Amino acid sequence: MSIRFIANFVGGSVIVGILYSWLFGNFFYDILLTYLDQHHVRQSVFIAYTVARVIPFLLAIIVVWGIYVIIRHELKQRSLPDR
Repeated sequence: MSIRFIANFVGGSVIVGILYSWLFGNFFYDILLTYLDQHHVRQSVFIAYTVARVIPFLLAIIVVWGIYVIIRHELKQRSLPDR
């Protein structure tokens, strides 16, 4: 494996980890706290929390797709016969 491939894979994995920790960090805790404070989850509060977390989720999907494309390209180049 090339060093470029390994660097891209590790870098992409770190970015995905950061984005997922941002997405799930305190998300469910905030909803539970809102429920306990107000004895119900208001729709506007839930939508605000959800929309605030959609951006890192979409970024994580893009990063995973990028890792997939890089890995596929590397494997495709390795499997081509030398001419």
